Amino acid sequence: MNDNKSDVTAEVTENTEVSNSTETHDAERLFTQEDVNRIVQKRLAGRKAEQKANDEIIEERLTEALADRTKELDAKEHRLDCKSYLIDNGYSSDLLDIFDTSDVELFKKKVVAVNELYATKSHQYPSVKDGGEVVKVTGDNVRSAFINTQPHKPKDTLKYK
Repeated sequence: MNDNKSDVTAEVTENTEVSNSTETHDAERLFTQEDVNRIVQKRLAGRKAEQKANDEIIEERLTEALADRTKELDAKEHRLDCKSYLIDNGYSSDLLDIFDTSDVELFKKKVVAVNELYATKSHQYPSVKDGGEVVKVTGDNVRSAFINTQPHKPKDTLKYK
């Protein structure tokens, strides 16, 4: 008898659950296939728009990074061309730090102009206080600059105490 009571209770519980789910199912809105398709297409369109916006942002950032990298490489290439020009023509590489190397042709013109200006400038030599002669020293004439025709005469004898 006790088993019959538990069977009846289980059956009542099942019937209650079935009736509750039926009522809930009736209370829910039913959608047609067209409604479902429209909702899905709306969501897909929104996600596609988001993805397109994200793709555009990524593409813009990549384009900027590529432009920056290209600018850096161009600057390095121009500096290397200028350095090569200086070495090939026997100029000092210190001119790389003095002149702008972004335009190679302009750099070459400036280097030539400075070299011409320096070549035409007359060199002035310091006067010698004791009446000696100043000799211009050149690459071939270095030895003659150290040859002294007069013997050395000290001015005063040094006294150490």
